[in-house]
Amino acid sequence: MIKNNKLKTIFSSLIILLPIVIGLIFWNKLPNGIPIHFDVNNNVDGTIAKWIFVFIFPIGLVTLHLLSLLLTGLDPKFKNIDKKNTSVIFIIIPLLSLLVSAVSYSMALGLKINVAFIVMLVLGALFIIIGNYIPKIRQNFSLGIKLPWTLNDEDNWVKTHRFAGVVWVIGGVIIMITSFLSNLFLFIGITLALVIIPTIYSYVYYAKNKKDDKN
Repeated sequence: MIKNNKLKTIFSSLIILLPIVIGLIFWNKLPNGIPIHFDVNNNVDGTIAKWIFVFIFPIGLVTLHLLSLLLTGLDPKFKNIDKKNTSVIFIIIPLLSLLVSAVSYSMALGLKINVAFIVMLVLGALFIIIGNYIPKIRQNFSLGIKLPWTLNDEDNWVKTHRFAGVVWVIGGVIIMITSFLSNLFLFIGITLALVIIPTIYSYVYYAKNKKDDKN
């Protein structure tokens, strides 16, 4: 995977490491503690040392990014993963790096931003993007809804991912529309629903087919 996508790997890794440059530029203006956690009222309730956030956090993310690419390339069913679908792997962690660093640096520099609104808006859009991609994903061990019954039954895999695609697009739209409410509990509830609903659908489909086979 990495060998056949060297430019993508280098570019995505550089994006993940970009917050280091930003941290160095604003180093003298940044406080010793960088905000990394916020309560439901948008107040900072958790910080970490500046040097850890500026250097260790991006390096840790780029390590995780490269490990994800490596493991995906070792997938026994890697040939089933379309090149367009692998693009999602190159996007997720760079996006996470930029999102977290933008929010934390902004708060550290004294800018008043609505963290919940930004997080919900970005992740809502991400659900919509993934929802459009996921129905096209063929059976594999790296991407998609990897349940025992989807991995053992290709038809279940296809049906589940088509259903999940619709659910996630709708869910992403709902998250974006409700982002102005800045309600993290609502966001968590919707996100859990987007995980649970396709799982239930997949199991019901599996149980129904299992019952039909016995008859």
